[in-house]
Amino acid sequence: MITSLPHQWFLWVIFYFISVDVPWISSLELYSDSQHSVLSTYKRVRRLDDFASIKDAESLIPKNYSIHEPPPTEDGSPIQVEFYVLIIGIRDIDEVHEQLTLELNLQMYWKDTRLSHLSDQMGKTWVVLNPVLINQIWHPDIFIDHVKKIEQPKLISTPASLRIYPDETIRYSARITLQMACAMDFHFYPADTQHCQVDMKSFAYSNKILRLDWREGKEASMLHDIRLPSFDVGLGNTLNFSVNTSSATYSGIRFTVILRRSISFHMLQTYFPSSLFVIISFLSFLVAPESIPGRMTLCMTTLLTLTAMFAAVRQNTPTVSYVKGLDIWMVGCMICVFFTLLEYTVLLKLRNLKPKQGKRKNRMRQQQQHHQQRQPITPIDQSGIYARIDSMRDKSTPKFSNNGVEHAQAIRIPSIKVTPIPNPEEKKKKTEQLSYKIETYCEKIIPASFLIFNMAYWPWLLLNANYFDYKEIRETHFAL
Repeated sequence: MITSLPHQWFLWVIFYFISVDVPWISSLELYSDSQHSVLSTYKRVRRLDDFASIKDAESLIPKNYSIHEPPPTEDGSPIQVEFYVLIIGIRDIDEVHEQLTLELNLQMYWKDTRLSHLSDQMGKTWVVLNPVLINQIWHPDIFIDHVKKIEQPKLISTPASLRIYPDETIRYSARITLQMACAMDFHFYPADTQHCQVDMKSFAYSNKILRLDWREGKEASMLHDIRLPSFDVGLGNTLNFSVNTSSATYSGIRFTVILRRSISFHMLQTYFPSSLFVIISFLSFLVAPESIPGRMTLCMTTLLTLTAMFAAVRQNTPTVSYVKGLDIWMVGCMICVFFTLLEYTVLLKLRNLKPKQGKRKNRMRQQQQHHQQRQPITPIDQSGIYARIDSMRDKSTPKFSNNGVEHAQAIRIPSIKVTPIPNPEEKKKKTEQLSYKIETYCEKIIPASFLIFNMAYWPWLLLNANYFDYKEIRETHFAL
């Protein structure tokens, strides 16, 4: 009895722990269950994390997959590559070098049936893969015309993503900074509107293999209202277009960044000050012509100021071989001031003319006065040269008698015509009258010509530049 007692107590202790709900045993079971749940979750997460390792690309991509062959289609139609472009901002506009810098999100969509097994994981709407995998699968060979540089802002990793949807659609998205050349036209500067076209095309695949289009008919758009100090920004889109070459026809899409220059800057900095200087030069007509220093200084100072102003403006404008709208304004203002100065120079010349009193003119004036005092008929019996003339007539001319008295026939000598010499006082009066007429006409004609120039310049500039058509473009293509 005594020897069997410890065994009975041991059995009773075991039975007690089995029958009683001990807390630490239940916690042990809970820990075991939670560990199993964590392990299963880890396996599922690990299955997605395997996609993030380029070392596991061989297990993600089928062995018979070729990056050199485009994805097959059901009916043999061209592969549809769709784009969505979201413009974040315009970073820089370099008019001197005709460059434009854009920051945008670029998304490309295409289908690849050979990667359908990757889109079935966990029944999600899409699976996110590491964007490095894009180099291991086929992707469209898209390039952008007139690109000088493409950069991606990188903090830790490159801002790009790669998704696979259940319908075998692959989406590649990236944030890029695009620096490109833009062919600008400055004929109507500073009322010009620039159209910078961004063309995206396939480089190797013709439109029989690859066709580009916009995603769900949505064209390029802007993230927010982009405002620049010197330009109003708008968007224009082209659905798609084709480029014909000698080898094949290639598909492409295009969006256009429209930049309309704000003319208010040049109105305050160029047009308004230059107009004031031209008007100041017209005030010289109110100054008496006798005030030579004041009037001449006013005209010369205005002309030199306009020349310096336009030289500074030209340094900040693009250098082109043709005439710009601003150049026409500059030349018109300077011509008005120049003619104001020229009119005053001619006026001074006329007022300062003095007749030269030479010896020859004095002798001719004395002869004229002497002949005016002579009589038209000269008798024969006078002495001197007239007597000699009478003796010469006696030899050849018969004499006539009247009642036995002989009379000598009178000889008529014509008077000598001498060109009259104008009086200096009369000439001075005529010169003053001419200068007065020039002054009267010019003080009306020159300001009126500047007014006519303005009436012709502004309609030509704004209407030919289609400056007011920008409102229609903004309402149609601008997107918030």
